[in-house]
Amino acid sequence: MINWSLFPLLRFAIFFHAGILLADFDVSLMFLAICGLAIIAFNLVVRRTMFYFANVALIRSIPLLLAILSLGFFSYELKCLSVQKLDTACPVSARVVVEKLGASSTNHYSAIVLVDDSSSNFNNKKLLAQIRKSQANESEIKEGACLEIEGKAVPVQFGQNPYQFDYREHLFYQGVGAMVWCKHVTVITKTSYSLLYIRNKCREFLLHRLSQVLSGSNFEIAAALILGAKHELSPMTKHVFSIAGVMHVLAVSGLHVGIIYFIGIGFLGLFRVFRKNSLFSVIISLLLVWSFAVLTGLSISSYRAAITITVFGIGTVMGERKLTLNATGLAAILISCLDPFSIFRLGFQLSFLALLGILIINPILSSLYKPRFRLSKWVWNLLTMSFSAQIITCPILVYNFHTFPTYFFLGNLIAIPLAFLILSAGIGFLTFGQIPGLEDVLGWVLRMLIQFLHLGLDTINEIPYCEIKSLFISKYAVIALYLLLGAILLYRKLLSNGANTRLATVGIILSIGLWNFPNMVSPPIYLRVYNNRKHSTIAFCNGRKAVVFTECDTDPEHLQQEFVEEGITNKRKRKLKFGTQYRFGSGKYSLVALDGNCTQPSEICDSSVKVVLLADNCPINIEQLNRSWPQAQIVADGTNNWKQMKKWEYKADKLSIPFSQTSVDGAFTYFFHQKE
Repeated sequence: MINWSLFPLLRFAIFFHAGILLADFDVSLMFLAICGLAIIAFNLVVRRTMFYFANVALIRSIPLLLAILSLGFFSYELKCLSVQKLDTACPVSARVVVEKLGASSTNHYSAIVLVDDSSSNFNNKKLLAQIRKSQANESEIKEGACLEIEGKAVPVQFGQNPYQFDYREHLFYQGVGAMVWCKHVTVITKTSYSLLYIRNKCREFLLHRLSQVLSGSNFEIAAALILGAKHELSPMTKHVFSIAGVMHVLAVSGLHVGIIYFIGIGFLGLFRVFRKNSLFSVIISLLLVWSFAVLTGLSISSYRAAITITVFGIGTVMGERKLTLNATGLAAILISCLDPFSIFRLGFQLSFLALLGILIINPILSSLYKPRFRLSKWVWNLLTMSFSAQIITCPILVYNFHTFPTYFFLGNLIAIPLAFLILSAGIGFLTFGQIPGLEDVLGWVLRMLIQFLHLGLDTINEIPYCEIKSLFISKYAVIALYLLLGAILLYRKLLSNGANTRLATVGIILSIGLWNFPNMVSPPIYLRVYNNRKHSTIAFCNGRKAVVFTECDTDPEHLQQEFVEEGITNKRKRKLKFGTQYRFGSGKYSLVALDGNCTQPSEICDSSVKVVLLADNCPINIEQLNRSWPQAQIVADGTNNWKQMKKWEYKADKLSIPFSQTSVDGAFTYFFHQKE
């Protein structure tokens, strides 16, 4: 159990991020103010009466914590105001700077650009620029390049179906509120020598140096591990590292930053002029750390690691030898102050969760066994650290990626020592590789180390059951898992102190109850039409049962995640046939699906039809359709042409016919009344 009085910055970080989350959930500031005044009034009453709590200092700090929570709330709102969201198309003609390159398609480059033009309405705003490959070369579209673009800014497309990846939300949390399709692009030859441009030039030079001695997957791993250039990784290399459970080695994090720091301290310690852990040697090492973090892209994990290692370095000069939770809280506050949206990024969540696991859980696991020899002690510490980080990040990893690496502890035993050696050899090669005779030697050492890493990870990939796939858990289960983990830690602490264990026991029971909560609540009866472009898909859900009607052979991944989230345990699959009337709920509700091969419906009025699905640009007259099924909701899914849907929408609006298309709000959901 954490003694909060020893870690005030961690406590402040929790309340600061709670304010950001409350703002994201659209909680009213007036409601927060009323709650805050009520808590402060209660605090004053407690202090002036005979009732006295065990931790009065914590109660007295409530006004300060509420102020920090409000600060997080306002920082999120201010960040939202800086993101320009569009509802309609707007012309754009401005000078921009490329900040980040995205995944390119067959015909287009995608790049996040910052408008640097005072004459534009989008000045100092971020846009997602879609540039045709015929307009510019790949060598010209790079981070730090200046462009003149002209086109039309349109709203970003949102998530098409429930629990599907929401691209609009993803870009919004990166500060991008609109997308521009560029009609004309001009590359400005005079590039601004910003920090981004200088960093890219340095990285290009160093990547070129690595490519002279490495090739193929060896170059990909060295580029990602040494310089943070993960865009060089092929899908096969990512898959190998993911199955072994060592993808964190390729992301610049505390491991890399710590290696750089201790290499700097150790190298300077060889000279008598620099005493080990002296102020001057620490400053030089921290400059190396921040230079490395900027060079590798200053990701959230590297930024967090650089801040924490800076606090650690200052602490060593002042006599503090341990990295505490205060440094973690300070790093979280600084990162979120600069960008309140960072808390919603997976890198932020995994980075801080892993560090908290190492700081909180690792001491407990390390105390279970005390090795006698130095090598066994090193191996045991490595195992406990990797296990601690994996335990605390496992729920959120399974929720997002639906897989679990079975032999992650073996992968970490192989990857972490070799990553240290590869990073050390890579730094040595990039620093001293110009010396005659050393280039070939250091290049050969670097190549051999990477091949050893490949051999070890390939061996793990060949072990049976090296990966558990198709794991789907709900967000309620994720919350319950973290509550259960906290209850176990609390239970252990209370047992060690000999205190009353009833509170911890109740916490564990409540956590297990929350785990089963989604299965105890039956969702309403509804029919959902999904926004798939190639195949029509429909799901009828009644309680914990669901029937999926689809043309495709396999269900989309988001469909499985949706059923887990909504507590559906019994699922059946049927082939969707057009021109057929499907009946649900003992025949009380029915749906008619029509495609391009279906003819006009008859004039017979059938009031049991609640939904009519139009697919594949079917030649249907909306007015006659309404006469046949007057109480039906007409729905057009994503298989229709947008021009055809516009015609249907115009005709339905003119005749006041209920019409909806799945491309507007994602999947369309029709809720049946229980009394029908």
